[in-house]
Amino acid sequence: MINNSGSKLPLRWIFIIPFMLQILVVVSVVGWLSWWSGQQAITRAIVQLKSEISSRTQEQLDHYFSHPTRLSDLNLQVVALGMLNVNDPEQITRYFAQQMRLYPVSFINFGDEQGNYTGVGRSPNGELYLEIQDTTDDNTGLTTYRLDAQGNRGSVMNQREVYTFKSEEWYQNPVEQRKPLWTDIYLWDDSSGIFSISVSYPLYSNQGQLLGVMGVDLVLSEIKKYLKSLAMNYGGAIFIIERDGTIVAHSSEDQSDYQVENGELTRRNALESSHPMVQGVAQQLIDEYGTWDAVPKSQGFKFRMGGELHFVEVIPWQDELGLDWMIGIIIPESQFTTELTNNTRVMIIVCVVALIIAFGLTIYITSWITRPLEQLNQAAKDLKSDRFQPMSLYAVTSRQDELGELGRTFQDMALVISDRQSNFANQVQQLRQQNSQFKQGQEDAKNLELAYFKALKKKAQSLRRKS
Repeated sequence: MINNSGSKLPLRWIFIIPFMLQILVVVSVVGWLSWWSGQQAITRAIVQLKSEISSRTQEQLDHYFSHPTRLSDLNLQVVALGMLNVNDPEQITRYFAQQMRLYPVSFINFGDEQGNYTGVGRSPNGELYLEIQDTTDDNTGLTTYRLDAQGNRGSVMNQREVYTFKSEEWYQNPVEQRKPLWTDIYLWDDSSGIFSISVSYPLYSNQGQLLGVMGVDLVLSEIKKYLKSLAMNYGGAIFIIERDGTIVAHSSEDQSDYQVENGELTRRNALESSHPMVQGVAQQLIDEYGTWDAVPKSQGFKFRMGGELHFVEVIPWQDELGLDWMIGIIIPESQFTTELTNNTRVMIIVCVVALIIAFGLTIYITSWITRPLEQLNQAAKDLKSDRFQPMSLYAVTSRQDELGELGRTFQDMALVISDRQSNFANQVQQLRQQNSQFKQGQEDAKNLELAYFKALKKKAQSLRRKS
């Protein structure tokens, strides 16, 4: 409460200051609540986006990597039922070609213990081709043919030396462990820059004799394309790494995380990634947990890079055949704060305009209230100095509110006081005139008395001289 006792502030400012303080507090609280709600909305949006991207990425991996396992299971059953003769390269070729048209895989192959090899793949332009090595033929090398829509051989595309596949990982590991396995990510020998992963199933006869190994390949570029398209929608990054931190794929177009030397593929650890966001997240994880083995499979956290806050979600992904990867999702806060910053800027402008309007209205209302009081104050001074003019309060007395009533009351009171002052002045004037007349009468009487005594004295003197 403002104490007006002894206050030197004009009445106008006693009205303005409290009103403006209240308006300023209200505008500030509303602005802060708006900013706070915007921050909360950003947090909710980021959490929702992370959940959506995590779900979509897991679903895509589940879907994409389910094709090789489903095909391999199907082929095992077909061979076990005797519907596919693994010793007939032509039948295998047509069967694989049909599957290539139905499933989004990159390559299907079969190699037996005798060194025979049949594989059907899809070239970058979508055309199918056959790679075959028949040890019963005089030409024991690996020959590549074009295939038509029915799986029939066309022209020769390439001729190479004997393919000693039995020493390779895709063949040797499942034979040794007698179960289906995923290979490590590798580089296709005949297609530089194409990285693939293969699932291999060992085939056995009813007597338990090894017939060979059937494999289905997936090109990781399809995963990379999907991650890139998903990350482009929100301006962040998505990466997939193995449990030891080795990079599987990420959403960047940069391929420098895959190094090929002497035909061998070397993949960088995430700590050495060319992608700054991936490297930053990896460094944050290692700084906190020390080693990759100690990193929890699922977690979310924030980290700053280049002065900008990033939200990170790390989730596991596994399949039934032993793939154990981690998916990292990085969302820059700036993708959401841009709109918030614009909204905040607009809010500030609106608040400033509101303050200016409120200040102007406060001054106007205060003036509307205090101006009649100032006029009444001046009228009181004029009344005191006997210079009051009733028409000086016309603007006040014409109002229909309490101030107008006060003005009219003051005007009536001033007129009464003015009349009383006028009557009092007249009475004073009359008294003065009467007093003046009284004094004049006294003076005349005194003069008359003096003249009488002078005459009497003169007469007495005259009488003395006669005697």
